[in-house]
Parts: sequence; C-alpha cells; structure tokens
Amino acid sequence: MRFIFVVLFLIAYFSYGFEIKWRSTPDQYQGIKLKLQCGDLKVYEKKDSFNGFSPDTIYYYFYLDRLYKISLKYKSFYRFVQDQKKITGKERFSAVDILTYQKNDTVIKIIHTPFKNVIQFIYRLYYPRVDLIEKCN
Repeated sequence: MRFIFVVLFLIAYFSYGFEIKWRSTPDQYQGIKLKLQCGDLKVYEKKDSFNGFSPDTIYYYFYLDRLYKISLKYKSFYRFVQDQKKITGKERFSAVDILTYQKNDTVIKIIHTPFKNVIQFIYRLYYPRVDLIEKCN
C-alpha cells in the first residue's frame, strides 16, 4: 500500500515540468490583449497553446500588475482530458469534477462540469483570496 502511494505521489509531482514566473508583469507577455479591467484586477486573453497544453483560450490574471493566476479554457472535451492527464497521470471521466493539486508555489485546480472545462494555475499566496480579488462591483 505504501509503495502505491509513493508511486502515485511521484507521478503527480513530476507530471508537469515547467515553472510559471509568478508576479511577472503584463509587458513580459507577447500577444495578450486586455479583456477586462476592474479596479486593480486586469484580465488578458490569448488564443494559443501554453507550455504543452492545448486550450482554446488562455486568460492571464494580474492583480496590482503582478501575475497571480492563469486559466486555460477548453471547448474540446478531448483536449481537456488529454491535458488533465498530463497533470494527474490518468484520464478521469465524471459528470462533475473539481480537483486541486499543489506543486511548489502553484495550486492547480481542474474544473469539469457539463458546461465548463477549465484548468487553473494559481500562485499559492493568492489562492485563499482569489474569489475576493475577482469580485468586481
């Protein structure tokens, strides 16, 4: 039993091999367009791949001009499942699923509902306050 846990942990730990430069500024990213601005929150959009992932749209979230969240949105369920497998090491099929993983300074949140397929990478220090930051009046 202990061996299985260690193997699963190692798969999850080494399943994605890149680091996100948290707290970087918007001018360090090429091809992003401002989608939304609400107070100190700015959301930029880009239609491209992201470090080996293949979403339809990438959203970069900046608070006080510092990157704290990257959201990958999918229209294709197949591509979503393939990218989810890169993170978790297995394909998961269920009607509704919300998974959360943490690696170093990154919290990875995988959200699957019948209407939404999203993978979010969130800077660990901002994770507890994401809902508060993104609440626009």
